[in-house]
Amino acid sequence: MSTFDSRTKKPAKQSAKLVTVLAILVALSLCGLILIALRFFQDAKKEEERISAVAALPKAQLLLGNNAPIGLPLDIPIDYTPRTLNGLSIEQILATRKSRVATFIGSVLRHEYTPREDLYNLFRSGAKWQSLLSLLFTGRQGLCGTGTSLDTFSIMNPLLPIDVRFWGLSIWNERFKWAENIPAKRPEIFNSDFPAWPYPTRLTYMLVDQKVTIEYQLSSFLQALQPWVQGPLTNDQLIFTLNSFNARELGFETATYNETDSSNVTGIFTTRTLTEQIASTQAPSAKESCNAASYSLDPLMMFAIKELPAKLSLTLNGASVPASTTEAEPVVESDEPREVPAVLNVTIIFN
Repeated sequence: MSTFDSRTKKPAKQSAKLVTVLAILVALSLCGLILIALRFFQDAKKEEERISAVAALPKAQLLLGNNAPIGLPLDIPIDYTPRTLNGLSIEQILATRKSRVATFIGSVLRHEYTPREDLYNLFRSGAKWQSLLSLLFTGRQGLCGTGTSLDTFSIMNPLLPIDVRFWGLSIWNERFKWAENIPAKRPEIFNSDFPAWPYPTRLTYMLVDQKVTIEYQLSSFLQALQPWVQGPLTNDQLIFTLNSFNARELGFETATYNETDSSNVTGIFTTRTLTEQIASTQAPSAKESCNAASYSLDPLMMFAIKELPAKLSLTLNGASVPASTTEAEPVVESDEPREVPAVLNVTIIFN
């Protein structure tokens, strides 16, 4: 009896072990399938996020390189008209910018003017704007609202990628002194021939070569300004920063200072991420907040002219695009993002 029992129990034990092994194998297979499925969904999610990130990137609006239909240099008309932006709505600002570039669609721009929402989401419709007059004569205590807006020139000239801000020719520079009777007359000054601000005299695109040249006649400007200031004007006053609001809206995200291609100009940065946007902000010690494309003084974009003539060379680059994770475009063994081929070489000439 005991022998019979041992014979019948042995196959039963083997069957139980077999079932256990099979169960383990099935469980492992299921775990493997689950891991594969998770990996698939994770990859799909990453690719979806990448596609969304690419869609959210600013699109280069300029027709450059092989896309350029015009091979010859193209001069862009510059609007110098002084005006205030106070009280304008966002719709009015964008409509104005759209109208300024309408004639260049298909020749300079890829398509109709397309505003970047992230550059305007801190804009306050109907508010006052930072004042050029206050920059020149008042300082931070009264930046808002009086006379021509500091950003008028950038807003009215959307194809000007870089706007030079000569804050050294203002109260901000201790070495610069206005004639004694000028500050008291500042409300009337902009109705006269007062040389308030140096504006570029020429804006030229070489689209095939992916270049743009911006020219300033500083020598003649300084001669016109001299009677309005105390003491002789020197190159010590020719300190400026760069405002790149328009460059950002044209699809560029970084600027690189090309020191070797520049002459008689000193700068303190190599490559900088562009950050300008229109926002309603209140500067330290200011009495109120107002719209501005950025604060007037940006030490990361500060330059000084040693002598005239001078030349400043910059390279604007578009945003980085994350690498694809699809089988069609496998991930390269590198974490470096691919670059959008949107490059614009900017040369600013000061005569």
